[in-house]
Amino acid sequence: MLWSSSGIQEVRKEIGSAQPRWSKKLGGFRARSGTIVLPSGAGKSLVGVSAACRIKSSCLCLATNAVSVNQWAFQFRLWSTIREDQICRFTSDSKERFRDNAGVVVTTYNMVAFGGKRSEESEKIIEEIRNREWGLLLMDEVHVVPTHMFRKVISISKSHCKLGLTATLVREDERITDLKFLIGPKLYEAN
Repeated sequence: MLWSSSGIQEVRKEIGSAQPRWSKKLGGFRARSGTIVLPSGAGKSLVGVSAACRIKSSCLCLATNAVSVNQWAFQFRLWSTIREDQICRFTSDSKERFRDNAGVVVTTYNMVAFGGKRSEESEKIIEEIRNREWGLLLMDEVHVVPTHMFRKVISISKSHCKLGLTATLVREDERITDLKFLIGPKLYEAN
C-alpha cells in the first residue's frame, strides 16, 4: 500500500454534519469507473482524493493547466496522509521524476497527449507514465475529455479505474455522450 486514507477519515470527522449528501454515496465507492458531477465549490477535489485513498493504489491525476496541477498536488497533501515525496508534478515548468513509490502523479491532459518532439527528460517521464498500470486515472474537468487529443490520453494511460469530475456535462459539439463510452456512466450528480 502506497498511502492510507486515515487523513481523509480525520477530515470527515471534522466536517461532521456539514458533510454533503454525495459523501455518503462516495462511501460505497469501490473502483467503479464513471463521472461525478458536482457544482462549483461542492468539493470535487475532496471527492477525487477520497477515491484515490479508497483505491489505495497509484493515481494519475489529469488537470487542464499548470495552475490546476499545483492545486491538485496541494489538495492531495491537504486531504490525505501521502508524503511529499510521493506526489510528483509533470508540467512544462515542473518535471519531477517520480520514483517507484510515487503514489500520485499530477499532470495536464496536454502533457500526456502531446505527440511532438519532447526533451529527453520529458520523454523519460512520459514513458514511465505510459508503462505504469495506474490504480486510478483521475480526470478533472472531464467534460473536455472527448476531444480528439484528450481521447488519446485515455488510450495512452492504463488504469484499473477512471473517475471523471466536472461541474457541467455540457459541450457545444454534442460529444458529451462519448464520456459513457470513454470513462463510464454518470455515478452521481448534484443539482
